[in-house]
Amino acid sequence: MIEAKMNECARLIIDGQQKGGAFYYSYNTASANQNTSLSGFNWQALKAVYGAGCSAEGLQEIIIKSIQWLKGVADSASF
Repeated sequence: MIEAKMNECARLIIDGQQKGGAFYYSYNTASANQNTSLSGFNWQALKAVYGAGCSAEGLQEIIIKSIQWLKGVADSASF
């Protein structure tokens, strides 16, 4: 039962990631805005479900995409 809820919540995060790798309010994937704080909270959740053995499809890919986005904004000093 707990595993099913964990996977359900992970799916919400996975489906809410923006194309570039960040996250925005209400998981708005159409917004051009990106929020580092919201993204950080979601990354913490992704790390937690990954460590707990989450089996949601696409989890590893979304984590990699998130890391690439963060490295990109850090390199450009845009936050």
